[in-house]
Amino acid sequence: MLAPDQHSHLARTAADALLAAWPKVERDTTLPQALRANTTALIGCAEYALYRPDAHAVLFHTGRSLGQSGQVSAAIDHFRLLASSTRRHLGPDHPDTLTTRNNLASLRGQAGDAGGAAEAFANLLDDQVRILGEDHPITLITRNNLASLRGQAGDAGGAAEAFANLLDDQVRILGEDHPDTLATRGNLASWRGRWGMRAELRRPSPTFWMTGCGFWAKTTPTPAPPATTSPTGGRQQRRQPERPGLLRASMV
Repeated sequence: MLAPDQHSHLARTAADALLAAWPKVERDTTLPQALRANTTALIGCAEYALYRPDAHAVLFHTGRSLGQSGQVSAAIDHFRLLASSTRRHLGPDHPDTLTTRNNLASLRGQAGDAGGAAEAFANLLDDQVRILGEDHPITLITRNNLASLRGQAGDAGGAAEAFANLLDDQVRILGEDHPDTLATRGNLASWRGRWGMRAELRRPSPTFWMTGCGFWAKTTPTPAPPATTSPTGGRQQRRQPERPGLLRASMV
């Protein structure tokens, strides 16, 4: 019979091995499926150990693997359960709980539930402002995701306003030439263009129909590579500001 600390150490070691065996690019579905099944089995026999001292990265990787394989509904179910588990084991304000909520909201958007995803991001933003502060990089990312999903849910005007407010803060915090600031300028122009087009369509006269020139042009911002945070809380990489994305195991 293993002592409790030995059992926990063995479980974390097994989780490390699963994560190390995971291919960076899942070209073959057989191996990732086996790794996900083994992760599920490990959760069943050693769940507590996988949340001490924090949520093991393999728990997040399993959900991302499901999403990347096209099993978005299964990925949503996985992160919904993970959100409940992180809240129970680590508390509602723990970085891993916030990360899980981000991933769940993002997947809801990918599944076509833009309204539900926007609501989830709005609730997440309230907690991030309280816990991390208004100027934290993760808070800014959530504001971007929320603005984008508001637009996808049909509120182009609200999206444009949210991106305009975000741009002001990014200029103040990050600087005018930061990649995220530049991307937000593109997103703002894009949503203002869509908002302007819709407003013109509602007018009785087409006299002032937008031509696609100048400030109100329909633009497609050049996306930056996705942002992630490392399981150990490393530096963030650039992300695609227009589309919500999954975060890794730690937000700090």
